[in-house]
Amino acid sequence: MCDPVIIGATLMAAGTAKQNSSSRKAARARSSYKNNYYALNDALMNEAGAAQKTSQDTMEKPAFDEGVAEQYQKLLEGFTGNNRSVLPTTSAAAGAPAIVQNENDLRMAQAAATKLDLDKGLADLNSVSNYLTTTVNPQLNNSRATTGMTGGFQRGNASVLGTELEAANALANDQLAQLMIAGGQTAMGYGLMAPTGGTPVPWTNPDTKQVTTFL
Repeated sequence: MCDPVIIGATLMAAGTAKQNSSSRKAARARSSYKNNYYALNDALMNEAGAAQKTSQDTMEKPAFDEGVAEQYQKLLEGFTGNNRSVLPTTSAAAGAPAIVQNENDLRMAQAAATKLDLDKGLADLNSVSNYLTTTVNPQLNNSRATTGMTGGFQRGNASVLGTELEAANALANDQLAQLMIAGGQTAMGYGLMAPTGGTPVPWTNPDTKQVTTFL
């Protein structure tokens, strides 16, 4: 028959090794899950930061001035391009004196200059609002949507991490290893408490009548 102490020690050693292996596996899983969480969070934060930076850039003075100037030029080109249809082209009657023709040309030039001044003023007046409408506001809406979306992904990422860590912790709970350790402890306890073997033999001293038991 095998010695229960040896059996118990063997079971405990094997169970402890198995439990340590499971614990290391759980630690590796936890580390991997956390690294993935941090990497995804960083990517989401960078995406939100880039959208916010773009919005901020559109409102910085250099970009803002450049955007307003571009809108001014577009508006002015549109207004002045309509001069031909807005301003009538008139000329003096055929055979009219030169002074009349010159006066007519002068008045037409003055009218064109006045129209151009009005166009410039109108383009200048609307250039800021056009830049805000066509560039700044859409970018602000985009960065707001991007920030909200990435924030939602971050919350979901945190929830997934909690579930993954629970699963990793479960890997460390190796029930078979625990049973092997418990079984080994029981076997060793039994072996240490059990008799060493042999049949007790009583012997009586004929002189003193004292009884001694030999194993």
